[in-house]
Formats: sequence, structure tokens, C-alpha cells
Amino acid sequence: MIGFFGSRMCRDYETIRSVLRALKDRANLQQVVTGDCRGVDKLTYRACKELGIPVRVFVVENNPLGYSPERGDIVEVVRAGDLRVALRERTKKLVKYVKEHGGMLVGYQVNGKGSQLAIRTARELGVLVFVVDRDARKLRRHLSKPAVPQNPQSHSKPSPKEEIHGKKMEKRERREK
Repeated sequence: MIGFFGSRMCRDYETIRSVLRALKDRANLQQVVTGDCRGVDKLTYRACKELGIPVRVFVVENNPLGYSPERGDIVEVVRAGDLRVALRERTKKLVKYVKEHGGMLVGYQVNGKGSQLAIRTARELGVLVFVVDRDARKLRRHLSKPAVPQNPQSHSKPSPKEEIHGKKMEKRERREK
């Protein structure tokens, strides 16, 4: 089982479909779980339906950014007063669900806050994360650092190693002046 996540701005249906088809053919993919937002979530849902891959969806109640999956495909409806809080809770629940079912995460276009939250949550829970490398046409295992530079508006802090490296660079620059 995989949890598929990524950008709400994604329109690249062919890459998502291609990745899912390859996982189905080569890795005996049994089920996909995703969210209910436009972009990667919606395209993943559509590709799974087209390819005959069972798909489950975590839905946020009254999500203006979403689509409507078939009722039988819904795992859980996340309810919260604030949309951002609900989306964060949905992401965490999706990753926990993947862990409980022995799965892994696959992300595509993962530079947004929600994607980075999924990666951090997976790291905390010990869930493997792979990121689609469209140019190389393969999945790359995500290691300890974020797959892409952090979103500048994100509230996450740099890792201690990155912080130390940054301070050393500042001292070196001062000495060179």
C-alpha cells in the first residue's frame, strides 16, 4: 500500500498515472490512499480508478479545495472548524494509516507546506518516503533532509546540523572581510 501526496497545483496526470501503473505492474500495488484536494490527490484518485487500483480517500469536511470521491472510497471524514487545521489533521491521519498498514509514501511536486508536513510526520513515524523524479522516470528514496528546499513561508525550523552549518558559514564570511 502507498499513500500518494503532493502539490495542489499539479496538472501532470500522465506522470502520476505512469508511476501508479509501474507500481501496480512491478510492485504488486494493492491499494493507494490519498487526500481530497485538487492537484496530486485528485489526479491520483482518477488514475487509480482508471487503472483498477483500489483507492481510499481521507476527506476534509466542506473542503473548498477538494473533489468528491465515491462514498465507498472514503476512509474517514476529518472535521475541524478551521480548514488549515483540518488539512493538517488529515495529512497526519493519512500518514498514520499508511504506517498501520505497512505502507510507504510517494510524493510528487512536494515543495508545499502540506507535503513537507507529510514528510516530517512520516520521518517521525518511521514510514519510508519516496519522491517521484520525473526526469529520471523513477522513484528516489527521501532521506533525512526535505526533498526540496523548505517553503519560505513554512513555520518549520532548520535541522540542528543545518543551523550549525549556517553559523559556521556566517563566521567564515565575517573573517574573510
